[in-house]
Amino acid sequence: MIALVLTAALAQASSAPVILPGQAGVPLLRGARLAPDGAGMLPNEDTPGEVACVTAPMRTADDLAWAYEAQARTQGWSSSGGAASALWMRRPATAERCAQKLTIIAFWDWKTTPEPRPDDPGYIGFYVEPIDCETPPQ
Repeated sequence: MIALVLTAALAQASSAPVILPGQAGVPLLRGARLAPDGAGMLPNEDTPGEVACVTAPMRTADDLAWAYEAQARTQGWSSSGGAASALWMRRPATAERCAQKLTIIAFWDWKTTPEPRPDDPGYIGFYVEPIDCETPPQ
């Protein structure tokens, strides 16, 4: 099932809107919808910079998070770990910018739905932060 979701999602990626243009730059994948209110549901609001979110049914959210990780790898990001429901990715510095860390985090609206069901909305949040940046590139 994961392979099927990845194949379908990546096939649609070329014509889709972009999540965090100029930062994460990943396209909206098949099965996901933009969720402008999603960032306000994150349990930890100490995220640096802009947060973008997509939504999909809980039953597909895990596969979709992995599809986003696979898509990001095709765009120069490399996997650098994860914990619980978060995946971390890294992109090396260039002459124009510092190295970057992309966080992809899956969650649900735990305030209104303590125990989500398969058809309840799940969310995937994205944010990018600079790392290893003593002096920002000019």
